[in-house]
Amino acid sequence: MAVMKIEYYSEALEMEWGVNVLYPDAARVDKPDDKDIPVLYLLHGMNGNHNSWLKRSNIERLVRSTNLIVVMPNTSNGWYTDTQYGFNYYEAIAEELPRVLKRFFSNMSDKREKNLSQAFLWADMEPLSWLSSLTAFHTQLVFLEL
Repeated sequence: MAVMKIEYYSEALEMEWGVNVLYPDAARVDKPDDKDIPVLYLLHGMNGNHNSWLKRSNIERLVRSTNLIVVMPNTSNGWYTDTQYGFNYYEAIAEELPRVLKRFFSNMSDKREKNLSQAFLWADMEPLSWLSSLTAFHTQLVFLEL
């Protein structure tokens, strides 16, 4: 599984923007030539960034043998909404980011049913309670492959 750190200019936000991507390793998946790879968007919680999932979870290990692209965007503390101050976080993530990533990964799916998002608020969780949430989430990933 490749871990890619991508920085690009976001026209929606009018600034440089960062996103981490886990990309499946062809040697570890059943269909390495798949032209419609599902995408999972993992959204960080308050005071997090695009590195939070890589540092605070086992997501890389959990999806290691799946044919799944995992996208972890940064939104600072923008709450994934367009603000009255001109920071269009929703537009940047829901509309612009998939278009930008499609230029890098032409085989990522753009079908709604193959694009999922998941968010956890790290600061609000009891110690280790996120582990059970991530385990439940991993169960969802297993069903995705069926």
